[in-house]
Amino acid sequence: MTQLNYKGIPVETDAPLDDMVGRLEESRAGFLQKAAIFGGGVAAVASGAMAFPSTARASKASDAEILNFALTLEYLEASFYAIAVDKAPLDNRARRLARVIRDHELAHVDALVKTIRDLGGTPIRRPEFQFLPNVVYANQQAFLQTAMALEDTGVGAYNGAGPALTVMAVKAAAASIVAVEGMHAAWVRGVAGTAPAPEAFDPLLTKEQVLAAAGPFIA
Repeated sequence: MTQLNYKGIPVETDAPLDDMVGRLEESRAGFLQKAAIFGGGVAAVASGAMAFPSTARASKASDAEILNFALTLEYLEASFYAIAVDKAPLDNRARRLARVIRDHELAHVDALVKTIRDLGGTPIRRPEFQFLPNVVYANQQAFLQTAMALEDTGVGAYNGAGPALTVMAVKAAAASIVAVEGMHAAWVRGVAGTAPAPEAFDPLLTKEQVLAAAGPFIA
C-alpha cells in the first residue's frame, strides 16, 4: 500500500507511485496524456506532440486538447461532490456547499463538452474515479480538506492553461470558469474556518503536484 499526502490529505493506493504514474500517462482516458503541467506553463499533448501557443500548431485542435484536460478535472470534482451530497457526514452548511458546487461542476462539464465539439474535437469519456470513503468522506473536516485541495488544483490548472489557449471565446469561457473555481476555493476555506485567500498569488502547479492531487482518484 502506497501512502501519498497532498496538502495534509492522506491517500492510499495499492499500486506503487511509479507504476500508477505510468498507467495514468499511458491511459487514453486519463487527462495526463492530454496535458503536461510544468512550472512555466502548460503544453497540450496529443499523440506525443506538444503544441505551445507560440507555435504554428497552436489552434482550435490544441484548444480542444487543453479543454479535455480541464474536462477531466471537472468530471473529477463533479463526482466528488455528488458522492459527498449523498454519503458524507456533513452539517447543513457544508451539505449546501457540496450541493451548489456539484451543480456548478456539472454545468462546467456541459459547457466544456459543447465547446470541445464546437472546436471540432471529441470530448473524452468520463473516467472511472475511486474515492476512499474512510479517508475523504470520513468526517466533515476530511471532506473540506479534500475539497480545498481539488479546488486549488483546478484553479492552478486553469490559470496555467490560459496562456496556451488561442481562440478568444475559449479564453473568455475558461476565465469565467476559473473565476468560479476560485470562489469555490474561498467558500470551502470559509466553511472550514481558514483564511479564504491565504496567499497573494496562486502558484502554477508542477506535473508532480497534479499527479499527487488527481492521480490517486483516477481508477
